[in-house]
Amino acid sequence: MKARSKLLLCGASAATVVMSVALLARPATSSAAAPVHQATTVPTSASTDDAAAIQLAQDEGLSYDDALARIQLQSKIVELDQDLRDYDADFGGLWIDQAHGGQVVVQTVATSSDSVADSYAQQLNLTSLVVQRSASFTGKELQSTYDAVLSEVPSRRTANSPIDVDLDIKNNRVNIDAIGTATASLTTSQRQWVSSLSAHGKPVKLGTHESVQTTSGCDYSYCNAPIRGGVALLQGSQFPPNGYCTEGFNVRSTSDLKDYVTTAGHCGQEYGGTWWEHQYSDNTNHAVGPTWHAVYSGQADALVSVNYPSGWQLPNANVIVDASDNPSWPTTFNDMYAISSTAYPAVGQYLCRTGATSGTACGQVTSVSTGAGPISGQIEVHASVCGGDSGGPVYVGHAAYGVQGAGSDSNGSHSGLNGLNQPCYSNFYATRISQVLSTLNVDLDLS
Repeated sequence: MKARSKLLLCGASAATVVMSVALLARPATSSAAAPVHQATTVPTSASTDDAAAIQLAQDEGLSYDDALARIQLQSKIVELDQDLRDYDADFGGLWIDQAHGGQVVVQTVATSSDSVADSYAQQLNLTSLVVQRSASFTGKELQSTYDAVLSEVPSRRTANSPIDVDLDIKNNRVNIDAIGTATASLTTSQRQWVSSLSAHGKPVKLGTHESVQTTSGCDYSYCNAPIRGGVALLQGSQFPPNGYCTEGFNVRSTSDLKDYVTTAGHCGQEYGGTWWEHQYSDNTNHAVGPTWHAVYSGQADALVSVNYPSGWQLPNANVIVDASDNPSWPTTFNDMYAISSTAYPAVGQYLCRTGATSGTACGQVTSVSTGAGPISGQIEVHASVCGGDSGGPVYVGHAAYGVQGAGSDSNGSHSGLNGLNQPCYSNFYATRISQVLSTLNVDLDLS
């Protein structure tokens, strides 16, 4: 199996044993009646400052216009994914195959063509892109097994072999990652667990790869009010030399109706009593507020109180997009990029993130539900991230997708805030925005 390194922006060095748990197919139940959608029109022109399109063009050797057309289709593909999750009992998962023209691979346990999938694809004008493939099990079966395995993880972990779980849409299975030392193997208890899964009709495949996990704080630019995502959160009086994270999204509590900003869960735990600040363009620091609540088990989110909402011009739903240094398709700096909705990601989709150390980077989603250390249900994206970017917003097409908190596969370093040298990685992980909002009991401020 291909070697890789998982960087959890919070951690320790380890190697990983991967066990792929595949399910046996079960008889599909009948599909529920599906609502009818009005077909939408894909925009025919747009500004060349779309960072996701720039990255896709570079990755796949496309013209900017062709890449942009694919990016503009993503919202409809995500809508198709959600509709099939809700209304198609035979649905086994969906992903975007960018290497083959951006086709939409719809997996199904149906013995013939999945008519529900055909119907939705037609309503959303995606018929020419959809390719159906046979799956061994449905998405609901996959999710049920993922949840069941995940619930056992705390009792199966050991000091040398902590276990993480990945919902592998493309391969229609659940992967179990046991992280230990470079020469670690499964413990006797873990092997008995795997044998038990196999005895219950769940075939298991084993492989190994190395994994390195660590944590780090996160900033990109100094901005005056209004407060916005992607800007550095400084660790108050303890900064410098080592305290900064990145703001994610502006939110409002559903219980006390107060304003907060999100960041990564490990930032809130590591700097729990910290008063966070923003630095203005004149190099003066201005207080935002203290860490209000941090979650770093299962999910990885934290809330920072905003003690002077009117001064920070809340509510608003903006993030900062950094200018690209790509000479072929330079992106335009946008310090007020509006967020107007939330969305669920699809494998193969392109997403962007902004962080305090390295600015804006975009790349392809490789998993929509993977585990990293004590955290589960993370989006995995093949795009660069550096220490200091933790907590930053993940977005595309003016929609919020998640809050970034980890990285994997070491890839050099970057000079961070105040010259601090930060390690960088080739992939980033993020908590899905739906999980962030439900875990923290907040709503996103939307433009």
